[in-house]
Amino acid sequence: MGAISGLICSPCTTAPLSGALLYVAQSGDLLTGAVTLYALALGMGIPLIVAAMFGNKLLPKAGAWMDRVKVFFGLVLLAAPIFLLERLLPETVSVWLWAAWALVSLSWLYHISRTLQPGKLASVLGIIAILGLSGTSVYTYNAVFTPVAKAEVPSVEFIKIADIDDLNRELATAKAAGKPVMLDFYADWCVACKEFEKYTFHNAEVAPELKNFVLLQADVTANRPQDIKMLVTLNVLGLPTIDFWDANGNPLPNARLTGFMEAAPFLKHLEQNQMIK
Repeated sequence: MGAISGLICSPCTTAPLSGALLYVAQSGDLLTGAVTLYALALGMGIPLIVAAMFGNKLLPKAGAWMDRVKVFFGLVLLAAPIFLLERLLPETVSVWLWAAWALVSLSWLYHISRTLQPGKLASVLGIIAILGLSGTSVYTYNAVFTPVAKAEVPSVEFIKIADIDDLNRELATAKAAGKPVMLDFYADWCVACKEFEKYTFHNAEVAPELKNFVLLQADVTANRPQDIKMLVTLNVLGLPTIDFWDANGNPLPNARLTGFMEAAPFLKHLEQNQMIK
């Protein structure tokens, strides 16, 4: 059970654990690091212990209602892969997937409303289901058959670098030109990296500001020896990571970004680190 629960819990705990480890590594405070990690362990462990010891008394007994709960969570789990895949699939395909999921979910909700005893709850669920089915149909039709013209966004071109020598060469060129540098560490398996590409870098307000930078991108998908060397040299612990250098070629460690950031906070981050006006 411990091994199985580790497989289930590890995706949920990776983000807070990585954040705690990054904080401990940067602060260098052993006591604070120990307390932080112990607090994380308590937060994960105590609820599981309570559920194991008192679950039979605290939780309601199994019955027919559990079948509905299982179906509900099954529908939630079906939404998770669509949410992840929509970053990789064309927008039209994502719309069809969400429409199919919504139609199935709302049809099930309408079925549930018909099986309940007549009353306010059954009526409310039935109305929600009918309105949801109507809204889903209208939205899907508009999204697929009447697409809205999108405003043109300036293109953002990255210079691909393969190793640390390429990086040093591009940094020297940028210093000679008096331009700041932004280095994006990218991998095909990194969903947040694709989010940066789709939602942040090509944003109508962000793209013009990036024109002032020398934009570099290191694709570490293959995890080659030169990729590992570059990650170790720059002390990159995970993706996505974005590093910056000023116009004089000096690294800006305080400006480093780890994790996805939307367009508006990204611009504010650049302003706070005096990379744009």
